[in-house]
Amino acid sequence: DLMLRHGRTDELAMIIGHELAHHAAGHTAFFRNLAILPGRIIPFLGAAYGRACELTADRIGYALVGDGRAAQNSLIAVALGCQSLADRIDIERFAEQEREIPGLMGFVHKIFSSHPRMTRRVIEISEFDKRQSK
Repeated sequence: DLMLRHGRTDELAMIIGHELAHHAAGHTAFFRNLAILPGRIIPFLGAAYGRACELTADRIGYALVGDGRAAQNSLIAVALGCQSLADRIDIERFAEQEREIPGLMGFVHKIFSSHPRMTRRVIEISEFDKRQSK
């Protein structure tokens, strides 16, 4: 709602594009999910698949808006749960927090998580944006 009120349609398009990308990429397809069900049961493998799906959906959402900064802003707004706070965030400093995560605990958290950390997703969008700009 705040994105619409502030005319941030590109950021809203990223979020909607991300969600629709799950459908377009087949992440929600019944038979595909049935076929990979054994992999979802195996510890760590299902979570890795989930993280890969999220990054794929982020990239498709980015491709729809074609603006790395807007894509990053939308992810940060989702992380914060508030667009007005997201406007005050320094994206580079936000992403730098990824380096501050303790090695072992960061690894343990990663292998059990179905979604990448938002700091990682912002970094991935930045790197993808750079590759697309070449």
